Amino acid sequence: MKTAEDQNFLFTAVYWPDAESTAVRIRPAGFDETTASDVRGEIIFGDGSGANTHGPRHAMIFSTTDSSAYTDIHPTDPRYLGSFAKRIIDSADSVSGSNVSVIGTVSLVALPGSDSNLQHAALWTDITSSSFVDLQQFVPAQWENSAVTSADAAGNLYGYAFNVDPATGATTFLAATWTVPEPATLSLHELATVVLIRRRPSR
Repeated sequence: MKTAEDQNFLFTAVYWPDAESTAVRIRPAGFDETTASDVRGEIIFGDGSGANTHGPRHAMIFSTTDSSAYTDIHPTDPRYLGSFAKRIIDSADSVSGSNVSVIGTVSLVALPGSDSNLQHAALWTDITSSSFVDLQQFVPAQWENSAVTSADAAGNLYGYAFNVDPATGATTFLAATWTVPEPATLSLHELATVVLIRRRPSR
């Protein structure tokens, strides 16, 4: 599995069923571009853009067995401009106790005075758009952006919060942990607690 460029310099997800097979292009009708980030079994996670998304990139589920199939898991709230599925969390460390959870990011409209959109850490507790959770809601208000990059066997999520100075472009980062107390009985109001670890100033 990888993302490649076609002759028009557009991204397309590509999948090899095995080492001896011919590559299968995963770009269903209605997409200008697709990307592949992770795969489990017959499910490919990534994103796509085109007529099917009315332009912006949306987090997508594609199929290894049907290159025309897709499911859009972009959140339905119109505040979210784009979404990106980055990594599958296997059943052993799924925060919902279901077979698969997905971590990624979503983008929102920029704040007044800023040239760049906001970025929020995202979690899908299963493979539906209705399972989307914006992890930014658990981040202290002084931090405008966040990203989640990995998870452990207990389902705790790891990433960072960050701010971008609109005047200088300088970015300040803080490491973050979203702690899940009891993954098997998870409910939204107890989904996560952010623990921010301050980096020591460089000398």
